[in-house]
Amino acid sequence: MKTKAIAVGVASLLIALSLVFFAEAGQGRNAVKVSITTSGALEDEKNAVSVPAELALIGMEQGKQAQPLSVRTSQKPVGVVKDVKVEPGDFVKRGDVLFTVDDTLAKQNLKKAQAQYDTIEATLDSLGASRSDISSKRADLNRAEATLKSKRAEAKQTFAAKYTEGQTKVAGLKSKLASVTAGLAKAREGLSSVTQAEDAAQQSLAAAQALPDSDPAKPQKVAQAKGMLEGVLQKKAQLTATIGQMSTAKAKLAKGIGAATAGLAQGKQRFNQGLAKMDQAQAKIAEARTKISEGVSKLSRKIELLKRRRDQAEVGVRIARQALDATTVRASTSGNITAIRISEGSVVYPGQTVMSIVRTRTLRLAIYVPLDEVGTVKNGDSVDVEVDAAPGQVFEGKVIGVGGKATFAPSNMTTDRLELVRVVKVIVEVVNKNGVLKAGMPADVSVH
Repeated sequence: MKTKAIAVGVASLLIALSLVFFAEAGQGRNAVKVSITTSGALEDEKNAVSVPAELALIGMEQGKQAQPLSVRTSQKPVGVVKDVKVEPGDFVKRGDVLFTVDDTLAKQNLKKAQAQYDTIEATLDSLGASRSDISSKRADLNRAEATLKSKRAEAKQTFAAKYTEGQTKVAGLKSKLASVTAGLAKAREGLSSVTQAEDAAQQSLAAAQALPDSDPAKPQKVAQAKGMLEGVLQKKAQLTATIGQMSTAKAKLAKGIGAATAGLAQGKQRFNQGLAKMDQAQAKIAEARTKISEGVSKLSRKIELLKRRRDQAEVGVRIARQALDATTVRASTSGNITAIRISEGSVVYPGQTVMSIVRTRTLRLAIYVPLDEVGTVKNGDSVDVEVDAAPGQVFEGKVIGVGGKATFAPSNMTTDRLELVRVVKVIVEVVNKNGVLKAGMPADVSVH
């Protein structure tokens, strides 16, 4: 192997010199990708299995904000191992259960946190219904106010029409009363004249009757006086009846005017009382609207507070669920189990390493590439690996890491080619076909 490594080193040096020559001779053109050949030793990839830090959440007091997991102390035990599912040497796949921690308290915490969240959510639903009810009441108030305003306008319009009609009627009655009063005055004047005429007719009759019977004109004069007196009495009777009728009419008209005027006053009073009641109703609506606004404001504040509490409760549920999930520890990668340090009943701590998983399907290989060659190596480059234990067999792999710092190769990796040459560490992942490769095997690597 040493002879082979020296030969490989000489070949690599020649290749490097060729690259330098062609780079200088061909400036302005793309550099040619060439293979780099070197050697190294295969290594296992060990993955420590630790107690999940989330288990510390199990003992956390409800309602308190969780501290970052990275700062939690590992001195406080977080659980007792319930069951270990693997034994040393077992092969596990990614996601397989490795061990479980007693989850009794974690389940209780999750149930409690979920109940708290559900209670807040139910309260929020109830308050949402209350808000809808308040909105409905506010809409009812708006409709009532609109109806009240409409009725007020209608009442004012109706009252104005009826009041005007009543005033017109009173004016008509007063006009008739004035006419009757004037007629009554004339009738009374006429009656006075007729009364005087009656007196004159009485005197004429008395004078005619006082004539001697021998007077041939006496009968005629008596008859004429009686006729005149009868005419006057008849006219007097007519005037007296007319005066009586007109007096009755006048009294009725005066009474009607009084009743109509009183009716107008009462109607106006009732109208004003109705307006006052409408104003009271409007004031009650305004008062109710104010109370509703205050209620909505209080309800909104309560809802916002509950929403914040719900968010906190949701965090509590998530934390409790994380803690419960952490009671089942699964493999993060595939490989063989080694170094188990726990058993059923063991007390564990956050971050405590309890076993390891050694990846056997792929191995890693650290190689050192001269600084002047590393520019041609990048992540993802294919590699071929050969070992003495499997002569003639080539194992495939790829570059998974190129160091960013140049240094001298470790003493155990120094060859004539690498001695006193600055190198860069390159990590290669190799597929362990059929399980032939083992940790510690020296290997020759060709990077393409």
